[in-house]
Amino acid sequence: MNYPIGIQDFAKLRENDFVYVDKTALVYELTRNDGVYFLSRPRRFGKSLLVSTIKYYFEGRAEGRAEGLAEGREKGLAEGREEGRAEGREEGRAQGRSEALAGMARKMRQSGMEDSLIMQLTGLTADEIARL
Repeated sequence: MNYPIGIQDFAKLRENDFVYVDKTALVYELTRNDGVYFLSRPRRFGKSLLVSTIKYYFEGRAEGRAEGLAEGREKGLAEGREEGRAEGREEGRAQGRSEALAGMARKMRQSGMEDSLIMQLTGLTADEIARL
């Protein structure tokens, strides 16, 4: 691994494959939102590098990457929401099936059918039938 000790130029950092925490998406967010920001950091914690990143951002060199990161994040969130919806739909279908089976079993029991036959037809357990 190539650590960027003393490197304060964003382009040099990227061109020479130094290890760093990519903040271009945050720079993109800063430029898109209204407001005043106070960026306080201790000595040797990348203030000059952040300023260099912002400089290259406004020169257009980092914008494409930042937009790509933002788009990827949004796509990931959308996919996660869709997976959650799919899981919810599946749980809802399972719950609906269970309720339908319970309703059928209740009617079978009311008509005098034996519990063992109801268990065979519906797949419900003896405890589930007893709770009907």
